Amino acid sequence: MDDTERKILEYVHKHKLLIPGNRLLLSLSAGKDSMALLHILMALRDVLMINFEIFHLNHKSRGEASDADEMCVHELAKRLGLPLTIERIDVRCTRPGGSSFEEHARNVRYALAEEIARKRHCDAIATAHTLDDSVETVIMRIFQGTGIHGLCGIEPRRGIIIRPLLCLSSDDVYAYVRARGIQWREDETNRDVRYVRNYVRHTLVPIVKQRFPGYQSAIWRLSKSASEEARLVDNLAGQCYGELVFRRNDEGIFIEFEKISGNELLLKYLLAKAFHELGGYISAAMIDDIMRKLTSRRAHLELFCGRGVRAIKARRDGATIVQVHRYTCAESVSDWEYAISLSLLPCTIEIKETGLHLLCYFADGDFFSLHKTARDIAFIAWSGSEEALVLRNRRKGDRISLSSGTKKIKDLFIDAKLSSQEKRLVPLVEVEGRIAAVLIAMAGGDNNRIADAFLVKHGTKKILAIQRA
Repeated sequence: MDDTERKILEYVHKHKLLIPGNRLLLSLSAGKDSMALLHILMALRDVLMINFEIFHLNHKSRGEASDADEMCVHELAKRLGLPLTIERIDVRCTRPGGSSFEEHARNVRYALAEEIARKRHCDAIATAHTLDDSVETVIMRIFQGTGIHGLCGIEPRRGIIIRPLLCLSSDDVYAYVRARGIQWREDETNRDVRYVRNYVRHTLVPIVKQRFPGYQSAIWRLSKSASEEARLVDNLAGQCYGELVFRRNDEGIFIEFEKISGNELLLKYLLAKAFHELGGYISAAMIDDIMRKLTSRRAHLELFCGRGVRAIKARRDGATIVQVHRYTCAESVSDWEYAISLSLLPCTIEIKETGLHLLCYFADGDFFSLHKTARDIAFIAWSGSEEALVLRNRRKGDRISLSSGTKKIKDLFIDAKLSSQEKRLVPLVEVEGRIAAVLIAMAGGDNNRIADAFLVKHGTKKILAIQRA
């Protein structure tokens, strides 16, 4: 074990990145840093008492060069006897508007790595970020606009993502691979200063380094101070409002909005913390826009959607919360549909694509009279001949027949001022090919719309109720 490997071992132990028996997924690009991490892990595998395997994403952006990277990783994994998972996605074709190529490629890579880690029962995912990467990230965030979380830089651990090389500079890594004759592949796009990180690395940093040769240590100390102060705020928030005011599970991060709605500064801090923990970028202007939307009386509302992260205001267990979670491009455009047999009523339908839970049951006239103005319940007159209904989102050309005439569902959404993402979340009730109801209120809008033929009127004998659970 040489000095570099010993330094990594001490860093892993200090930050508790791995424990004996862990199974690790290494995200390997074939570049210098990730190839160094591979060989360091091979050297420390027995000492750490871990097993690991490799994940490689061919994002197909460089044609034959991307395929050559994949072949390099394939041959290396075979020679070392390490399990390998390769994914191929042309990230240029899936990039959403408002997102840079770098940002989208990173989001796709992390999402795939976490999915593979779950399937392969891995405890952690290792990436090869170095001290230089962390310093560059802080510089980028300062000029793009950031708060205390952005100043923290890249952290040793975020969720199941670990960064064992953060204690090494790029020069340290270069010395390690050269001393051992480790081969790596150069990505020519890493010299393209049209990308923000490359501009910082190749244009800005050399100028700063000339005037401030100790800039790297200074920024590292700034990041360390920011991390300590962020932990202090977390501890004080927990003491004042309870540990569960900010909690995380498989569905994302939840902030108890009602509990801290009077503390605007803390709410802004927790919003920034949520985005930071999910790997998303959020500016002060974006937070201000979310804060403005939170003043709405609507119980369910999309607050932000973009850059791989979505934030919504919702009701959960009788309380108003803010939920922040990751989303993919496919999630924002997919169609969904659920068929419900009336013989199964009452039942609760979970619409996984929206997070909505809808309770379907038959109600009597007294219940309808008591709750007919409730926004979270839709009442539909049922003729008794239909045996099933369908809950789905909008399709192109959908229309509903109202007492005022036929109207496009698209126009209803425009009138309700729904965002493009919210429009895909609104449940439509379809009965034998006809749109019986548009449940706008269920997805955060103001009022549900019921087709004229399905309105509950005097003498209606059978009433179907759909209620947000």
